[in-house]
Amino acid sequence: MRTGGAAEGAANAGSAPSPGGDAAAALFSALADPTRRQVVQLLGTRPWRAGELAAATGTSSPAMSRHLRVLLRAGLVADERLGSDARARLFRLRPQSLAALQAWLDQLQAQWDEQLAAFKRHVDGGPEE
Repeated sequence: MRTGGAAEGAANAGSAPSPGGDAAAALFSALADPTRRQVVQLLGTRPWRAGELAAATGTSSPAMSRHLRVLLRAGLVADERLGSDARARLFRLRPQSLAALQAWLDQLQAQWDEQLAAFKRHVDGGPEE
């Protein structure tokens, strides 16, 4: 099974630094496209072939190949060759790849919780820390 590297996808994610690092930036970049988000949702149900994904999303085969390439490079998707035909590939979602995104969201949530608690103390007239 082959997976894409997050660093490759991050190179296309833009020049602004991401609080979650390169992995989160690559995931956000890959998931910015609605067709790719739909593909991720479909792959969450079962493994799919590229042609099946193209038909399910109403996308041409060349366009689906480009979308899958982005998802592979971001590490969201893995593919495996089927049998002796090197062209036949099955694509699967890599749920563990969302760990970087979840870690970034958890960090953001903790920062907001801290800021809101400080604001509540200020409004209530309590001591500031």
